[in-house]
Amino acid sequence: SIEGMLNYYQISIEMIIRLTKVNGQIGIICPSSLFADLTSAKLRKYLLLMNRLSFIRYYSESTKLFDNVAQSTVIFYLQKGCKTDSIKIEKSNNSFEVKLSTIKNIFSTNFEIPLIDKIEWSILEKISKHKMLRQMPFIRNRRGELDLTQHKSFITSKNTGWRLVRGNMISEGSIFDKNGEYVNVSEFLNKKSTDYKMYDYNSERLVCQQISNVDLHRRLKFVFCERTDIIGNSCNYIVSTRGQDDLKKLFYLLNSSLLNWRFKISSSNNHVNNYELDELPIVELDSFSLSNFLMEGSVIDKIVCKLYGLTEGETNYILSMQKKMKQVVEYEIV
Repeated sequence: SIEGMLNYYQISIEMIIRLTKVNGQIGIICPSSLFADLTSAKLRKYLLLMNRLSFIRYYSESTKLFDNVAQSTVIFYLQKGCKTDSIKIEKSNNSFEVKLSTIKNIFSTNFEIPLIDKIEWSILEKISKHKMLRQMPFIRNRRGELDLTQHKSFITSKNTGWRLVRGNMISEGSIFDKNGEYVNVSEFLNKKSTDYKMYDYNSERLVCQQISNVDLHRRLKFVFCERTDIIGNSCNYIVSTRGQDDLKKLFYLLNSSLLNWRFKISSSNNHVNNYELDELPIVELDSFSLSNFLMEGSVIDKIVCKLYGLTEGETNYILSMQKKMKQVVEYEIV
């Protein structure tokens, strides 16, 4: 519990377990972030691997179990020192079991247990058979190269031919040039690595916001930048060392409803972190052609779901969820 910012509820859980006898039964009510956040990963693994976690009941933020508390909550049961095999999960009126082996296969790094339904676990298991973005050696997933604080002296209003791109310039489909900022690139490059200059500098890249509000229905918004753009660290970018066809294919995949859904279920804050993007399952890029997406009247989301092997029912579920999310009022973080 000592990773990241100290949190009393995590420390309390550790003390409760320490005070309990082996084989003792424990029931705890706490924030649902215990089963999602990166900073809870070590404690979560300890609960799962060194004890028997048998039951989780989720309560959404709208349930308001406690006065003046706007936070999603869980109740979970634990037996100290036993072995976890499967976990009974309750959410609203749904009840089902998830095996620990399934959690390990899908979330092999941090063992997240997101607040999702049974059919979503099935979809997760199916798409997780594909390689993750970080397992593709020709893909570079990076934070924007210009630190807006540390490299402030390189930013100018004079048009140097090298535009500065901030997160607030990115909208669905394009980069909106509203800041009128540029970079003194020769001075800036003196601070950059050979690796950056070789693979990232002066290249067309896919760019997304580094801050994207957790309540937005569309968290992932990737657009192409110009070769002469310098990307601020309020953005992330992706580049391929093989060529532009990889990026064009990734453009369709990363902007799909399916991967947006996959990102949202395990991202519990307003950041789009590179490590979260690294965990996204990506269809083998050489297994399909760009022509798949260029047919007149084609529905991109359905094509992507088919590439991942989803059934018609699973595809309709993902699309219906995205439709419901659009009904929520959106707002941007600048």
